[in-house]
Amino acid sequence: MITVQVYFPTLVGDPDEFPDDNPFNMSPVTRAASPEQPAEDICKAILAGPTDEEFDSGSLPVDSATVLLGHISIINGVCRVILDHQPDFSGFISDLSRMALREAFEKSLLELPTINLVIVSESL
Repeated sequence: MITVQVYFPTLVGDPDEFPDDNPFNMSPVTRAASPEQPAEDICKAILAGPTDEEFDSGSLPVDSATVLLGHISIINGVCRVILDHQPDFSGFISDLSRMALREAFEKSLLELPTINLVIVSESL
């Protein structure tokens, strides 16, 4: 196993003081991942949400209750993540929820040395 950083939004601090380049106050937590498929493990960790201990420390889950990991590929440093939805998916709570989920994927996956760009899309 290897150690990876997985980012979740947090409410630690004053939201009015969150930096412009980190509007969801994303903060990393340390997780173990398979060296053969760390990107997939990171994506699954984001969708599963923070552990109880991480939650108690301020990490919040992203709006992913009905979101599934459809496909992930890494080609020439570009990581493509395709999200799928469970049949009862009625949409994200808000556009901000979708943005927070995408930011969690981007910040987390860009920590891997083999990834230079992250593209997150949804299957229809």
